[in-house]
Amino acid sequence: MILLKLRIQKVLRENHADFIDSLRLSGIDVKRGGWSADAVEQNAQAGALSLIQFASQESISDRCRDIFLWTIAENLDKEERTSVMAWIFTAYEWTGRFPPYAIIQHMVDPTLFYEFCVSLQKYLHMYLQGYFSRTVNIV
Repeated sequence: MILLKLRIQKVLRENHADFIDSLRLSGIDVKRGGWSADAVEQNAQAGALSLIQFASQESISDRCRDIFLWTIAENLDKEERTSVMAWIFTAYEWTGRFPPYAIIQHMVDPTLFYEFCVSLQKYLHMYLQGYFSRTVNIV
């Protein structure tokens, strides 16, 4: 896991300016420390949808999809949330998918990262508990 964390830290360093700009475009001004809860919620919804779509590929069973999403959701409120992000990033890379920059970009600020993880966890739990159809766009 240490190597995965080092990899994601390298990606964060190399793309820091791009991540800051991307977040600013979504209403999150990291430089000034200003953002609304709505902007974070919207990004978390989009992040949850990305993870759901990733885990819902044709070659993945419903059981494996739910275990993948549950594992993420259950660990976002713990100190290991950085490891969870490294694991997500690696899963995308291993399958040849474009890295989930829209998810990991929130790691550039500790407070933002925490708020994003709380919201992301909420939306993943909603999906897993059936609050909306597994075929409906949650965003």
